[in-house]
Amino acid sequence: MRLLDAEARGRAGVRGVLADVAPDASVVLGVSGGADSLALAVCAAFVADRDDRRARVVVVDHGLQDGSDAVAARAVEQVRSLGLPGDAVRVQVGTAGGPEA
Repeated sequence: MRLLDAEARGRAGVRGVLADVAPDASVVLGVSGGADSLALAVCAAFVADRDDRRARVVVVDHGLQDGSDAVAARAVEQVRSLGLPGDAVRVQVGTAGGPEA
């Protein structure tokens, strides 16, 4: 699959997910900073701009690895460069049940 095909499919996927969401509703996108979530952010930024939608990004910093704050800050910079407002939120992960709980 060529890149343009993948991008078109990603944009169509975002539009499909938003089909049942009111046009004036704000959409919040969770982004980790990984390739998959950044690709989703690229598609969402395009759709939000073209379809006059309000979208923003939240990057959750779980603080489970050294440097996670820098990773979160970089992800916020990347989505902002796409024209999406975004913020990083640091959360406290409990210990009961392990980190996946």
